[in-house]
Amino acid sequence: MIYMLKKRFYILLFFCLLLGGNVNSSTVDKGDNNAPFENKSTETDYLPIADPFVMLYNNKYYAYGTGGTVSEGFACFSSDDLKNWKREGQALSADDSYGKWGFWAPEVYYIQSKKKFYMFYSVEEHICVATSDSPVGPFRQESKQPIWEEKSIDTSLFIDDDGTPYLYFVRFTDGNVIWVAQMTDDLMKIKKETLSECIKAEEPWELLQAKVAEGPSVLKKKGMYYLIYSANHYQNKGYGVGYATSKSPIGPWTKYDKNPLLQGDEPTGLVGTGHDSYKIDLKNMRTDVAEYQFALDDAFFEAVEGTLVKSGKADADLKIRESGGAYVFTFHIKGTVHVPCDRCLDDMDVEIETERMLTVKLGEEYADEGDMMILPYEDAILNVAWIIYEFIVLEVPLTHVHEPGHCNVEMMEALAAHLVTSSEKPDGSEEEKSADEESDKPVDPRWNKLKKILDNN
Repeated sequence: MIYMLKKRFYILLFFCLLLGGNVNSSTVDKGDNNAPFENKSTETDYLPIADPFVMLYNNKYYAYGTGGTVSEGFACFSSDDLKNWKREGQALSADDSYGKWGFWAPEVYYIQSKKKFYMFYSVEEHICVATSDSPVGPFRQESKQPIWEEKSIDTSLFIDDDGTPYLYFVRFTDGNVIWVAQMTDDLMKIKKETLSECIKAEEPWELLQAKVAEGPSVLKKKGMYYLIYSANHYQNKGYGVGYATSKSPIGPWTKYDKNPLLQGDEPTGLVGTGHDSYKIDLKNMRTDVAEYQFALDDAFFEAVEGTLVKSGKADADLKIRESGGAYVFTFHIKGTVHVPCDRCLDDMDVEIETERMLTVKLGEEYADEGDMMILPYEDAILNVAWIIYEFIVLEVPLTHVHEPGHCNVEMMEALAAHLVTSSEKPDGSEEEKSADEESDKPVDPRWNKLKKILDNN
């Protein structure tokens, strides 16, 4: 979607196939795969979340991620086929957790020995764990505290063959750096004395923007450990995925010399292969100036669900400058979008290019005053996807019709015939109704929509 997501489940699946089999742990159980589930109604054919994590349990897939349909906490989605998804409800609520904002990147595991589901996640840039008796929740923290006091994000659990649990996560030690530590037996805390650095951004492909290595996941095959990670700033087009290997779960790690495995490639339409999002965390900007790049495609417009522009391709560059407590957003957007022709309803291309500015301040409560927006300080995270969409829509002419001779011929013939008929017969006459009924099928499925518009004018 652009949402620019790192579809972690598919990456793990790719590695499983690459390595020639499934990767299992004697302690982390996928559940009983023999119990069939009833089919449920489909809510959506895509997952409306970022940082998705998918768990297989009892022949059903459960997905969790950042954002989606809840703003504080996480939703749960289920599927029988990885294509059609049903929202199961609120898996974790802010009321049951440490922290009130910045809920990111959840992962859920069923721990067979404990007969419980464990959700690892980040909130207010601290890592946490909550438990539940069901994959759909509710997940709760018995003690509303983070796993440890230092700011960290992007947790991923790995339990080795000998039962030792390891937690991989990101610390802000030199940019975003991936670390690992053993966990306590109850999976509630890390053993600080076992902390070990794993991966930092050092290679040229990892340093296109900022110094970031994040989104770790670990697999083991034939005694070798594979650490999959994302690198670059998550808003950069070069945000990609690489992996490293080690003979120990704590390293040292050797990066694959042909990394990245996945990376944005505009000619092929492959974008956002990492752990991406359109959310800007203003309170945690580490410099006075930040720059972002977004590659917008059909998936972006589908996800926004706007009524006018539903497809297209454009680049959006964003520069944020902090000055005197205010954040000045400068957007430059250029590309081609598709909108329906006012005359024939066929899609037509509209070239757009615009530069827009928006000032954002932090305050007590939300307010939108045109070119000035105020965000509550405790939730100072701005999703710019809809803002970008609105700026695009403002560039579309109020009247948009094809050049002469380029409209859909059949639609125009039907339009002409309808106009002639309407001018000769009174509205709603029996003759006109009879003529309409005699038509086996419309010339074009959009004709009824166009006819309704004409009849109402």
